[in-house]
Amino acid sequence: MKIIFKNLPKHIIAISIMLISKPILLSAKNQDLIKIFMSSSYIGSDYEKAVENGKVISKFEYEEMKNMCKEIQDSAKNYEEIKKMADELCQAIENKEDKIVVREISRKISEFAVKKGAVQPTSAPSFKKGESLYKKLCSSCHGEKGEGYKITFENSPPPSPLTAQHISPAKVFAITKFGIEGTNMPKFELTDKERWSLSFYVSAMRYIFFEGEEKNFSQPDENRREITKNIDNFTALFDFSSKENGEIEKSYGFDTAKRIRLEVFRINNEDVFLEGLEKGIRSLKEGDLKSAEYFITSGYMMFEEIEPILSAKDKSKVKKIEMLYSSAIQDIKSGKEENAEGKIKKISNLLHEISENKTNNKFSAFIIVLREGFEAILIISAIFGIISSSGLSPAPLYSGALTGFISGVALWKILEKIMSINRELMEGIMTALAVILILWVSLWVLQKTREENIRAFLEKIKKEAQARNYVFLFLASFFAVSREAGETVIFLSALGPNIKEGVILGILALVAIAIIIYILKVKLKPKTFFTVTNVILNITAVALIGKAVLEFQSAGIIPVDIIDFLPSIDILGIYPTVQTISAQLVLLVFIISITAYYLMKSEQR
Repeated sequence: MKIIFKNLPKHIIAISIMLISKPILLSAKNQDLIKIFMSSSYIGSDYEKAVENGKVISKFEYEEMKNMCKEIQDSAKNYEEIKKMADELCQAIENKEDKIVVREISRKISEFAVKKGAVQPTSAPSFKKGESLYKKLCSSCHGEKGEGYKITFENSPPPSPLTAQHISPAKVFAITKFGIEGTNMPKFELTDKERWSLSFYVSAMRYIFFEGEEKNFSQPDENRREITKNIDNFTALFDFSSKENGEIEKSYGFDTAKRIRLEVFRINNEDVFLEGLEKGIRSLKEGDLKSAEYFITSGYMMFEEIEPILSAKDKSKVKKIEMLYSSAIQDIKSGKEENAEGKIKKISNLLHEISENKTNNKFSAFIIVLREGFEAILIISAIFGIISSSGLSPAPLYSGALTGFISGVALWKILEKIMSINRELMEGIMTALAVILILWVSLWVLQKTREENIRAFLEKIKKEAQARNYVFLFLASFFAVSREAGETVIFLSALGPNIKEGVILGILALVAIAIIIYILKVKLKPKTFFTVTNVILNITAVALIGKAVLEFQSAGIIPVDIIDFLPSIDILGIYPTVQTISAQLVLLVFIISITAYYLMKSEQR
């Protein structure tokens, strides 16, 4: 047992690095796909400016084409299919092939990257936000109406018109994310939500200003209809995001293209999610599993956007939707169409049930603060009791909690800025680390439950500071608070304004709970207190391991096997899947075994 305590810091560091590296690696692969899409799209539309009739007409543009093709080759190391096409494209550019040949190869590369999920909208765009970002970031070079050529540079081509046919939301998304090397086009630090709003706005400029008239498309249409016959909201948002304006005009005509690009700003995230589910069900009935997976996973991106709002109304049903989604995708990949169809229908029903819940926002804010803060209060109170009973300095606890709160509030905003990351995966990682640290504190407390151990420990505290324990007290309070603070901020921000009273009442309720726990601690004898604290920490660890596994399931890391007859109890971390229950049982057996070991050791002494 001493070996466990001695080596635990190294184990925690190793596990932390392993867990945190996972989303970073996933994000890096996605970044490569976005770069591939951007470069291939750019080559397809601009190659004609570099080569004509087998001759270079612009040395600068030609060198840029070759450099971009080299970037595709470098980014395609993990994708053999793209690498072969990239080699073919680079050879075609080197041979100064006709623009039709180069454009066709570029199109195939772009389509492959899109199918791999490289560039897909994560939320319905906002016209108002897109317009605001364009005026702030783009208009000084590209013009108020996207006319281009507003400024000239010595070593870079002038900003091109944004009302051209080759513009698409996906292309604008990629270019604004990475910039264009060798030109004065910079990258912009935006969230994905902001970037998509800007991208759809830029793609719509051709239809807003092309005829010399401005229209206000920022107001929602109460009687919103399908964009055009056979082109629904899902199709307009996802399928047409990677298509250039010219492609849509060629297939459907200018007026329909205009309508598609402008009506997309009236799309509702929840409606798109439901349409994705409906399309998925139809594809399952037709036996088209690949399309079913595409529709359902794409629609689920919209659910991610509205999840905080829905969680404020009914978190347990939201968690059930996450479980059903992961399980349905698993069934689709296994060829179990009927099982998947049943689960998708359940998701649709649950979504309607949550939407019909008209809970007051202030009350929702109160519940969110109380619910998310309760676990942190339990852990912090238990650790504070240990500190006050033993004479350890409370500084690590205070600094850990304060740092955790600040980090939790800032974490998701920072991650949104620096990478496209799976929120469930990060929540799972944070929760798993919290479990490890809580278990360490619990085992440490267990050692002190014997009377002679308590006396020896308190005597030892008087002689020397237990500095080696401070780092774990800091980390335990840090992870307990940061995880809950991050979730609380996400959920509260989704509720909108006028929730101050609910937040204040929630905080006051948490303070009252903390005071009650502290008073109970004061009245307990040291041995009883350490025993109670150990039990509280163990229950919390078992609950959190269930939540951690569920988050990993939602992220697609762990498979999902639903147990139909079990209820879902969020506060206890009980979710009806084989994996969550198994993890909790394993941890419970571990805790019981360790406790029995110490009890037997005590009897022997």
